[in-house]
Amino acid sequence: EPMGGLLEHTGDGATLTQAGWLPKGVVLEANDRFGWFDLPGFKVRTETDLPELATLNELARRARLITKNGRKVSLSATGRKALGDPSLLWRIVISDVFAVGTYGGDGAALAAAMLVNAKATLSGKTVEAKVGAGLEGRWCTGSGDALGQWSGLHATRDYRLLAGVFGWLKEGDDWQNRTWTLTPPGRQAALLGLQLQAQSPRNRP
Repeated sequence: EPMGGLLEHTGDGATLTQAGWLPKGVVLEANDRFGWFDLPGFKVRTETDLPELATLNELARRARLITKNGRKVSLSATGRKALGDPSLLWRIVISDVFAVGTYGGDGAALAAAMLVNAKATLSGKTVEAKVGAGLEGRWCTGSGDALGQWSGLHATRDYRLLAGVFGWLKEGDDWQNRTWTLTPPGRQAALLGLQLQAQSPRNRP
């Protein structure tokens, strides 16, 4: 639903702000609809205030559901088709979140595998630590150095955000020790993502 809403708002075209962000009206309506940010005394102004919306927008552009020409964004042919076909949109989203040969895709796959195998609630910090360990030796920094202690956090960031947006993941309320639990749709998404990873040709990062 959140991705479909973004595509509907884009429609035949939307004009980005001077800074290149989504129109303020789209941002405010998305936050009102999904309640991503409700801190008292703080007003949402741009998509930079909503990591969920910004990450969703990045996915739509990566997957070429949305095209950009100057400050104008509009639906691509694929975007129009996916908007009318929830099954296709679901598969496009899964393919991007679990994209083979990408840092975030590998992080998502490792996190999803842990959650599926556990069949229970896990500590988010535990998931991040094990994902970081699983990426060691397979990925390095842009300068060629070994991954740092926050690698698991960075590799699972988009998965955690998008899993929350799509209702795949339920997080505990204790922000100091968040727990992660897969919902039934989240388990289905995880299994499909892992299947796509296993079936796709893999190039060395």
